[in-house]
Amino acid sequence: MSLSETSVIVVITLWFAAVGACFGSLLNVLVYRLPRGLSIVHPPSSCPKCGQRIAWHDNVPVVGWLWLRGRCRSCRAPISRRYPFVEALVTLQWTVVFLILLSAQQHQTGAAGIDAVRAVYELQSPVLLHQAIGQLALLYWLTGSVLMLCDHQPLPRKWVVSGVVALLAWLLIACWL
Repeated sequence: MSLSETSVIVVITLWFAAVGACFGSLLNVLVYRLPRGLSIVHPPSSCPKCGQRIAWHDNVPVVGWLWLRGRCRSCRAPISRRYPFVEALVTLQWTVVFLILLSAQQHQTGAAGIDAVRAVYELQSPVLLHQAIGQLALLYWLTGSVLMLCDHQPLPRKWVVSGVVALLAWLLIACWL
């Protein structure tokens, strides 16, 4: 594998990590707002202490929290460590699933380096794509469920049922493939 192929793989892996961080941020929004009956769209994120709206550059997953040293820019109230932890965890999940998908593609097709990435990108292996989507959905659901439990909020029955159905579907698909 040449240096340029390696750098392309690194860039694509970083892209998957960034998408994972955004999903982690969305998961934080869902975990905080849904049990409280709040909209997930409006109003924009704000400090729970002073109510000041959080600027977009302070709301960048993981980086914003680190930049502000875990405190609100306006009132300096502490921001929970859970936010960057969840964002980092989901980032790691997305990155690992992509790397597993890439490795499986290389093993299945014999393609190496950029050819394997191209095969993943062009969806030449729908079976592997479905496995990766299933893994991401399961990890996302499990992470959200654990966070709900850790937040001492009861899980709505329909979430539990849909989570069990999703888990069973994922297991059936994984066994079938």
